[in-house]
Order: sequence, then structure tokens, then C-alpha cells
Amino acid sequence: MFIQVLLASVLVMLVSISGKLITWRGAGALIERNLHFFVSFAAGVLLVIA
Repeated sequence: MFIQVLLASVLVMLVSISGKLITWRGAGALIERNLHFFVSFAAGVLLVIA
């Protein structure tokens, strides 16, 4: 049981990092130009939820 959970966690981490790399390659310039908007949005969501 523990091995299955560990393998699933590793799989989720690998999929997450591959998605990040693909997104950064495709939309990296857009993300960098609008990074302050994303940070403000994330901070606002955190304040509303907390």
C-alpha cells in the first residue's frame, strides 16, 4: 500500500514538472510580462480564502 502511494506521488510530481516546462516554453514571455498580475491575483485569492 505504501509503495503504491509513493509511486503515485512520484508520478504526480513528474507530470507536474513536465506540464510546467511545456507551459513555460509556450507561454514564458506572456507569463514574464504579466507576472505582477499573477502575483496580485494569487495574493488576493490567499487573502479571501484565509
